[in-house]
Amino acid sequence: MKKIFIFYPNIFPIYNGASVHGYNLIKELSKNKYKIITIKQKKSQYYEVANYKNIIELHRALSDCDYIYYRVPLNNVTKFERFLSLFPKSKKILEVNAPVEELISEHGLKSIPKGYRKIYSWKIRQAKYYVVVSIILKDYLVNKWNVTEDKIIVAPNGCNPDYFSKNYKGKTFLNKIKKTKVFWAGNPSVGFQDVENIYAIAESFQHREDIVFIFGGLSNVDSTYSNVITLPKLNYSEVYKYINDSDILLAFYGDYKWSDIGFYGSSLKFFEYMASGNPVIAPRKGQIAEISTHLEDAYLYDTREEIIKGIEVLAKDHSLRENIGKNGAKLVKTNYTWEKSVKGIIDLLEN
Repeated sequence: MKKIFIFYPNIFPIYNGASVHGYNLIKELSKNKYKIITIKQKKSQYYEVANYKNIIELHRALSDCDYIYYRVPLNNVTKFERFLSLFPKSKKILEVNAPVEELISEHGLKSIPKGYRKIYSWKIRQAKYYVVVSIILKDYLVNKWNVTEDKIIVAPNGCNPDYFSKNYKGKTFLNKIKKTKVFWAGNPSVGFQDVENIYAIAESFQHREDIVFIFGGLSNVDSTYSNVITLPKLNYSEVYKYINDSDILLAFYGDYKWSDIGFYGSSLKFFEYMASGNPVIAPRKGQIAEISTHLEDAYLYDTREEIIKGIEVLAKDHSLRENIGKNGAKLVKTNYTWEKSVKGIIDLLEN
């Protein structure tokens, strides 16, 4: 049995997109008979937690592993990363989820300081292989950081189809609302989630008594929005129940003007929305545009006006809504599950 040390800042309990990714990565590897070692996590059936406070024991545990797989922050070098640098790069796999330029969006910088670029470069040089979530990020590593293509595995985010079966529908109060329910959930503090669109779109539908918006993750919305229900930050164990009980799902992402490579991510939200069988309104950009087709398995937009039109069309046309939702669910449950995503990583480990 091969042993893999996996380091994510947080894995379990699940609380955000990064931990969803880490948890499902570990779950799938564990199912495929890999023994997983990690640190700083609560206990789980899928991994063993090493004692990170005893450096000698930790070094012994990692030395005994066949691979070290890790995801790290962009703009600093932690003590643990310095510790990892003691191990040969030949056994290290680095997961890269964002370019260093993302720090401009996260921290309101005008440009990336040279020191941050040096840190990012140092992180890249530490590993032998790389896992990225999109082809755009693969090209970024190749063209900007001189990583050779044969060292990179593209493993998009995925969905867990089990969470979107009939057993998980009708579990929230939304099931009692006899209106078209339009749902969005996210973190308003993240600039590229394009929260500004939410308020403007809700305002444009205030005259419609047959449509209600449910926003998860916002602390409050102006009380003048009578057509809006706000929910506090939702735990992952709850959010998919609201996804299941909604009628139209909104996946917003901004213009990414601060990024030379445009929209580079793999939208976990998009995959999980689609798995529910409800139609998704999402931007026509990046990986989303690569894998989905407008009016066939998603409703794609370029402008705010197209979002509004999409809500109007889908609220009115139940048949279109059903067809887009059904096709979207088939697409992701066939090609974009966590099992499919991790398979490419398993192939790398085996070979």
